[in-house]
Amino acid sequence: TPQARMKHGLKATYQAYFASPATVIQAFGAPYFHGGDKRFEALPSPQAVAGLTLDRFRAFWQAQLTQGPIKVIAVGDLDPDTLVADVAKTLGALPPRADVKPSAAQLAVNARWTGQTPIVLRHKGDPDQAAVARVYPTTGVLANFPESVALDVAASVIQDRLTSQFRETQGGSYNPFADL
Repeated sequence: TPQARMKHGLKATYQAYFASPATVIQAFGAPYFHGGDKRFEALPSPQAVAGLTLDRFRAFWQAQLTQGPIKVIAVGDLDPDTLVADVAKTLGALPPRADVKPSAAQLAVNARWTGQTPIVLRHKGDPDQAAVARVYPTTGVLANFPESVALDVAASVIQDRLTSQFRETQGGSYNPFADL
């Protein structure tokens, strides 16, 4: 029943993602911002969801839950000795697990799009609305923190200039957005 409800729910709401340019970019743009990397898809296709079976769902999650480290986070006014004993009786009673680290290829993210340009995603909202996104590869937020802060300031300057240009100079109704 939950599986059928999920399939029906996605089918019923999928078209809502096409209501405006912003929702199209949010729902379908991220892989293009990350070099075509499908790991960044925010939403599965209706075909992928339609093909989901309970057996495939179960197999996927059983494989995921039998590998990798288990981290326990406990929040609240807890007795540490009781907490350790309870975790030892439950999660601690599981068989040992290999701590398999992801490979460099699995962790790699590439912002360089090598496919056809420009990418055009269509919406079904007001025909006089559009969104444009331009992606500039950076070193990332954590790789070089001072550079990240400088890029954040640059994004603020760009956003301010876009606002001035489109709203004040051209008198348009435009909501510019620049982000790191």
